[in-house]
Amino acid sequence: MKAEAVNFPQIPFGKVFRRLADGGTTILRAMELEVLELIRLKITGPWVDLGAGKTLSIEYESIDHANADLTLCDIDSEQTDIMAVDLEGPLPFEDKSFDGVILSHVLQYIYNQEQLFSEIGRISRDAAIIITPYSLNYAPEVSVDYLRFREDYLRKSLETADFRPEIFAIAKGPFTLAVTAVEPLLIKVNLFRRMIFAVGWALDSLLMRAAHRTRHALRKRACLGYVSIGYRARPGAVDYLRSGTE
Repeated sequence: MKAEAVNFPQIPFGKVFRRLADGGTTILRAMELEVLELIRLKITGPWVDLGAGKTLSIEYESIDHANADLTLCDIDSEQTDIMAVDLEGPLPFEDKSFDGVILSHVLQYIYNQEQLFSEIGRISRDAAIIITPYSLNYAPEVSVDYLRFREDYLRKSLETADFRPEIFAIAKGPFTLAVTAVEPLLIKVNLFRRMIFAVGWALDSLLMRAAHRTRHALRKRACLGYVSIGYRARPGAVDYLRSGTE
């Protein structure tokens, strides 16, 4: 299957900056939510969220799931409405049990990724949405994640699971990436963090104008994370628009 270029959504600075007013939202997470807003994901029918945590994640603010029947899973869940599932082994679902699978900020904790992708392909009829960080300090208040995945790995893994992949980068440029590297030092001084972020964003904007011909290569080297969508021929389970992408 022929690989397609990674998409670079044009993330709006103002909306990201406002999201950072909440001191608990990291730069990556704020930019990620805006990427999801631009993609305009809409899911319908039965879906499973693998690694949902204790409740619906913040990503659902930017995914239209009003007509989706969600099954939530997490490891060792004690909640009656969240199913306990170990993602390192075979998943306890029949083949093609769901129209789609969501894996948000989970893959970086999994060592047996090949089996997990195979299982996602087995239980999903139509689609998969995988959201992963790439920068090291995406969650500086936690700092317990282990692995990182480039867009080519995500693409090949989705293809191996019999999906057609489309990859959206969460990126601005090297200066914004550098700000995320020191974000753990600034997370408790939110006003200063937002100021440094604004400076990094402005420098990246100037750099992208000056390096117009190589800006995609620069952004590709400065990715904070990826939103990956895998889909099959049968339409209907997931719809999205690629508005505001390059």
